[in-house]
Amino acid sequence: MIISVIIPCYNVSSYLEECLESVFNQSHPDIEVICVDNNSTDNTYEKLRVLQAKRFQDLIILQEKKPGACAARNKGVTKATGQWIQFLDADDLILPDKLSMQIDLIIGSFKKVTMAGKELKTRVYNSSENLQSPWSSLMRSDLGNTCSNLFKTSLFKDDDIKWNESLESSQEYDLMFQILQKNKKIVFDSMVATVVSVREFGSISQSNLKEKWERFFELRVKIFLFLKQNAPKELNEEFYQIFFDSLRMLYPYNSEKAVSLYKKYFKDRFSPIQSSIT
Repeated sequence: MIISVIIPCYNVSSYLEECLESVFNQSHPDIEVICVDNNSTDNTYEKLRVLQAKRFQDLIILQEKKPGACAARNKGVTKATGQWIQFLDADDLILPDKLSMQIDLIIGSFKKVTMAGKELKTRVYNSSENLQSPWSSLMRSDLGNTCSNLFKTSLFKDDDIKWNESLESSQEYDLMFQILQKNKKIVFDSMVATVVSVREFGSISQSNLKEKWERFFELRVKIFLFLKQNAPKELNEEFYQIFFDSLRMLYPYNSEKAVSLYKKYFKDRFSPIQSSIT
C-alpha cells in the first residue's frame, strides 16, 4: 500500500535535507514523496534538485504559483497516487515507524519543540478518546495537526475535500471540519511519531493575532451552526464552554466584536465557568 507524502516548500532550504531524511528513512516500504515549491525566493527549488540528483532519486518535485501552503498541498494531492496521504511541513520530522504503525489511523500523537530542540508540548492520545465526541475535540483544536495525522486519499479525490486556500490560519481545523461533516471515522494513535518544530519568528501563528483569533472563532461559529441544524444533541454544556473559551481568546484583540458575538450566541443561554484559558 503506497503512502504519498506531500511537503509544501517555501523558503525552507536549510530544513529540507533533514526533513527528507526522516521521510526516506521510514520503515514502511512503499512511499511516494512529493515536494511542492511555492514561490520560494531563496534557493529552495535548487536545493530540491540537488537533493534529488544526489540523494533522493525518487523524489517528485512540483511547483505551485498560487501562494500559500494550502495551494501547494492541493497541488500535491492532484499528483498523489497513494491510498493514504501524509502531509508534512518542511521544517518538521516524522520518526522512522510513523507510517508503518499508523497505516490504519488518522489522529496522531505528537510533540512540539523549538528550533533548538527544547520540548514545548507533548500530546498523547489514547484509545478511550475514540469513544468521545470528535466535535468537542474539534472545537478545542485537539484533533492532532497537519503533520501528525494520516489521511485517506479518497477523502480528497472521492469526497472532494480540499485545503481552503483563502485561509491564512485555522487551515487544518477547517479541513478536519470538512471531514467530520462527511461522517468519517476517526481513530486515535498513542504513538508519538511526529516532531513539530516551532519557529520563534516568521510563522502566521506569531503574527496578525487579531485576524487569527477572528478566523479561529468564525470557524467555531460555522461548526456551531452546522451542529445546531444537523446534530443538536452535541450542543451540550461542555460544547458551549469550549465555544465560550474560544470567544475569550478573541476578546483581548477585538473586545467590541467579542461582546457583540457573546450577546448573539451566549446571552441568556449559557453561564460560563472558570476555565484554564488565560
